Amino acid sequence: MINDIAAQFGHLPAEKAAGEVANHVRKFWDPRMQSRLLDLAAAGPGDLAPVAYAAAELVRREARSEHPTAATSGGFVSVRTTDGWLEVDAAVRARPGLERALGIGGIAATEQPAADLARVRAAIERVSAHWTSAEVLLALEQDGVRAHRSNADPETAATRTDVS
Repeated sequence: MINDIAAQFGHLPAEKAAGEVANHVRKFWDPRMQSRLLDLAAAGPGDLAPVAYAAAELVRREARSEHPTAATSGGFVSVRTTDGWLEVDAAVRARPGLERALGIGGIAATEQPAADLARVRAAIERVSAHWTSAEVLLALEQDGVRAHRSNADPETAATRTDVS
């Protein structure tokens, strides 16, 4: 399918076409589809058209740069889902998107940042604990909230790493 999308932009210069295909993937593909594309591209160009491969690399680079590791996550909080854990941006700038995406309220910032994050984490988890990781990621992505999978339970793991 990615090769078909790349063909639609064949009239553009290769770099511009790759950017347009990457934009399409980010906008319309769910996290599972994006993950499969990145896995395919990680194996090398193989069956991917050059523009499709370049687009996958753009998506991969952006995902890595936008998703900090847990050690440097700042306003990110770990929340459980029915099938794993996610790191979700809970910074003040992300809260309107969180409210829209997950239908939660009462998460406005106060003068106590640590208490804020704990309160926001609890509000997110009241919803995320009943959804799969893919469902939460899709809902958050549609409202511009950064989030990514975490490969360990933060309560039992010494370290967590980004697996996006």
